[in-house]
This record gives sequence, structure tokens and C-alpha cells, in this order.
Amino acid sequence: MRTAGRFLVVLPLIGVLVWASLGAFSAGRSDELITEARTEISTWAASRSIPQQGTWESVRSLLKDAERARPRNPASHESLGILTALWSETPEQAAQGISEFVASLRYRPVSPLTWAGMVEGRYRAGSHGRELELPIVRAAELGPSEPGVQRIIADYGLAVWSEVTPATQSAIERMVAAGIRRNPLEMLQISERRGRLDIACRYLADSSRKAGPQVNRLCPSWELTP
Repeated sequence: MRTAGRFLVVLPLIGVLVWASLGAFSAGRSDELITEARTEISTWAASRSIPQQGTWESVRSLLKDAERARPRNPASHESLGILTALWSETPEQAAQGISEFVASLRYRPVSPLTWAGMVEGRYRAGSHGRELELPIVRAAELGPSEPGVQRIIADYGLAVWSEVTPATQSAIERMVAAGIRRNPLEMLQISERRGRLDIACRYLADSSRKAGPQVNRLCPSWELTP
């Protein structure tokens, strides 16, 4: 059984992926089942709670029924990828989630959230930076203004910063800069956790938001004022 701490780290990212993609599919039996499953997953993220295995399996059953009802529905595969991320304890289990994201991209290759899910899945499966480059770049290209994509690419991109090419670093940096303009403190906290505050701090001048004491604490050399 996974530890509560590790599970709670993943939940905010899962909440981002679920809620941001709820409106990405049309009505129908398959979509009704997916909506029901995603609503349940989102309650876990909102309450930061760990589902019982039986509950997890019942949600997976809903998604498999949705997949059978409409095999080419990218939302069902994306949702199964998200769900699998909740319970991946081994590289083999993580690979199952990645395969669902791959299937989703086969039918909807322009979804930045699915590409972001690939980044998270591969990272948690133990992949090296080079294996994250394509999904990082695709997610950044397709969803530059989406807060959820900004968070995920900044988080995992900065984690593998030294392992990727300059071109991929540029894509990560653009997402960090966009996140700084939207919510400086959030992006600085992500960058601090990954040991890359220098990358985030340089974009504070482009933010229209007041710095505040917490931001000044994180970037003291920038002499920002509240």
C-alpha cells in the first residue's frame, strides 16, 4: 500500500488534470460514466484523502465500461491514466498508466493535459530527462496559458533541468515565466522545491502582481518591494 505522504503529493496534480479536462468531451453513455468517475477522483483531490482499494477498483470499473461503450473515446483512456497514477507503486504499474495516456493521444493528440500527464507518469516511473523531453515540449506548445499545464511542466521540468537539451529547457522556462505572470508565489514555491529559484526569480519583473513579503524572501537579491 502506498504511503499517505506520497499519495498526497500526487493528488493536487491529479485534481488539475481532472477538472481542467471535464468539459473536453460530449454527451453520451461513455461520457456519463467518465464524468461519474472523474467526479469521484476529484473529491479525493479536493479532500486530500486516500481512497480505499475497493473504491478505486469501482471507479476503474466505470472507466473500463466507458471504454467498452466507446473504445475510441480519448477521455476514457486519459482518465484511466490519471487513475492509475494514484496507485502506481512499481515501474510496471506506472507503465500501465503511461500506456493509457498514449492511447488517449492516439485519438486526441492536441490535448496539452494528456501530454502533461505523460510527463508526470514517465517521471514517476523513473524515466530520465531525455525521455520526458517530447511530452514536455508538446505540453508547453499546446497549453502555454493553462495553469495546470504550467504547474506540471514547471514541477517536473525543473526536476530534470540538468538532463535535458537547451531547447527543452527553453520550453520549461517559458512555462515558468507564464506561471510567474499568473501567480508568482506559486511558481516560486515550485521552483524552490526543485532547487531552481534562479530560473523563476529572473521573471519577476514581468509579473503585474505585487511581490509581497514571501516573494521577497524567496528572491531577496531582486530587491522587490511589496
